[in-house]
Amino acid sequence: MLAETTIQLEARNPATNRMRGWSVELGQDLLGMWIVDVEFGRIGSRGRRLRRVFTDQPTAHAYMGLGLRRRATAPARIGIVYRWVRASFDALAMLAKVGIEAHRSA
Repeated sequence: MLAETTIQLEARNPATNRMRGWSVELGQDLLGMWIVDVEFGRIGSRGRRLRRVFTDQPTAHAYMGLGLRRRATAPARIGIVYRWVRASFDALAMLAKVGIEAHRSA
């Protein structure tokens, strides 16, 4: 799969020992199917990897948007904010739409 859209998010709070990562890649395979790979878990560990296959791009984008909206609600659920660390240019609009900001260095 050649990744078209990539996003990497992190939620870090060393004081509460919460270090979470979430990344997603969206791309098309050689047969024209749209693939969404999601990887998540504690930063520094192997984490989990999920792959979903879709027949069209709008459905794949909608699935990716669901994951981003879920990450945007993290402050209410886990008490820490996800921020994007790396994102492809076409993903910036999706991140802005759900309100996920860029990571700021201290």
